[in-house]
Amino acid sequence: RSRSRDGSPAPPPRKPRKVSNWDKDASGNEVNAGQILTGDGTQAPHILNALVHQAASGSTTKARRIHVGNLPSNGPIDNETLGTFFEQAMEQAGFKNPDTEGPCVKDVWISGEKKFAFIEMRTFEEAERSMGLDGVTLYGNPLRIARPHDYVPPPSQEQLQSALLAAGTTGSAAAVQVAAAVAMGKPLGGQVPGAPVGVNKQIADAAMGALGLGGMQSSAAQTQAMMQASRKARRVHVGNLPSAVLVTAQQLHEFVTQGMTQMALTVKPGDPVQDTFVSPDGKFGFVELRTIQEATNIIALSGCEFGGKAIRISRPTDYMPPTLELIQKLEGSGILGFPGDAGVTALAPGMAAGPDLTNATSVVVLKNMMTEAEMGDDQECKEIMDDTRDKCVEEYGAVLSVLAARPGPHECPKEHIGNVFVQFGDKETAIKAAEGLHNLKFDGRVVEASFIDTLAYAGLQKHFPDQLVTG
Repeated sequence: RSRSRDGSPAPPPRKPRKVSNWDKDASGNEVNAGQILTGDGTQAPHILNALVHQAASGSTTKARRIHVGNLPSNGPIDNETLGTFFEQAMEQAGFKNPDTEGPCVKDVWISGEKKFAFIEMRTFEEAERSMGLDGVTLYGNPLRIARPHDYVPPPSQEQLQSALLAAGTTGSAAAVQVAAAVAMGKPLGGQVPGAPVGVNKQIADAAMGALGLGGMQSSAAQTQAMMQASRKARRVHVGNLPSAVLVTAQQLHEFVTQGMTQMALTVKPGDPVQDTFVSPDGKFGFVELRTIQEATNIIALSGCEFGGKAIRISRPTDYMPPTLELIQKLEGSGILGFPGDAGVTALAPGMAAGPDLTNATSVVVLKNMMTEAEMGDDQECKEIMDDTRDKCVEEYGAVLSVLAARPGPHECPKEHIGNVFVQFGDKETAIKAAEGLHNLKFDGRVVEASFIDTLAYAGLQKHFPDQLVTG
């Protein structure tokens, strides 16, 4: 049977997999209500925002990332092995920053076939020095170390000052100097803790406060640490990129930004994309979003047409959902992107905030899935459960059972009636599904996803033995 389809401003869609209850527009694209969030109207000009973000995040990822080629095929290679090897090589060569404690290797990514890798260094200067390791041997193989094709050098102090002045902000030269030093990963010193030589403390503090970077370098370092800690929750994999032409990182950036803006998937004004990367063969890429919420919202672009092909957006294999501890640490930082976070105000009418991950279990609750008429029809309920199971298995992972709670002669709590419950094999898969299904539209209704305790779900199964579809 067919159901009504809602319109959507989404770009051209992926090829439909089959007729399903999950809503699609006239072209067959799934309609996602999205997290339509608005700013408070008090944001600084875009160019100033870029400057502030640059200073707060430390050096740019593209300035700190290196390409490592010719990886050996005769030895065990994984992220930890390669990261440890580079850490030791940098230390033995004297390339590590002597004024900074801790590891200089921040992140490692190895290609699926393990022929090349990308390493993100702690500072721009350490990334620059690592070029001197070109030819160092690992398991007898000379490694090829170079800048990636999308390498972007960090801005100079002059460039930052020009940007600030272009934004119409005056009297903040000290803030620009501080921002430039932080962005370039240079150790700061002089008469002011955390400020370059010659900067008046009062002026610098006032300027940094005006930019929302109070606390000088310590604040920037804290923000950089939070961005690093949340990176695996803010990054998505983009597959099936067009093969007719080699897509650049900038083109992918522009496509994602435009698509998210058109589909109202951003949570505050400005560019939602923090960084983009495209593999050398142009087959896949990665997009790092500025907030965790936008990293969930962007999945709604999966299936949209880009260069004549339907791209596939999903969580990377190293995806790590935010823990309760991390969520608490990021509160008020603007990195979560949840309602009430910095720069994020309210949801649009009809929209619900993302699922509460602090209460996550292996069972997902989907609200607004059935009307009263459908709850009274055995065949309708069976089809809804089948559709839900098929979608979850195809897009998220193994499903153990699906249950539709209907009215009847039982003692089921009223708040569960009308909901569909999906039990997954583990909590991590359930979290992915809840984030992906939340605010999708099902037969014109906006779905809300949450979680239920596994023991409570076991009790529901006893009430509905005939309404249980197993995986």
